Amino acid sequence: MHDRKLPEEIAYRLNYDILNYGWLLKIAREQFPGRTFEQQIDALVESLRMLVDELRIVIGPTILRDGLIHIENWGDSVDETIGEVRRFIDRYGEPRLDLNVNFGFWAGLPPRPMTRLEEQFHCLRSGH
Repeated sequence: MHDRKLPEEIAYRLNYDILNYGWLLKIAREQFPGRTFEQQIDALVESLRMLVDELRIVIGPTILRDGLIHIENWGDSVDETIGEVRRFIDRYGEPRLDLNVNFGFWAGLPPRPMTRLEEQFHCLRSGH
């Protein structure tokens, strides 16, 4: 059932933004219409595993630090991180209209140093 199409789509979108559980599930549904929720989740989790392993994406809750949103990675290894994703989904299931579930975890590319322009913009916004 699974191929590279779903992880490639997620990776593409992560180049421009961070994605919450609800958005990740929406992408899985677009890629696998007509499949059951469980099949879509299995494909999503497998895709996230590939992306954590290959691109070192981070997955977990967000926090505000120094005026910027950061994703607090759920684990130090692929298995730990994906285990937390699976536990979250097993506990809460389909988000439907529950914003706490939709925004329960986020995925993003690993942190990178800010460019000089980003640093200047951040200093202007924070008043430093």
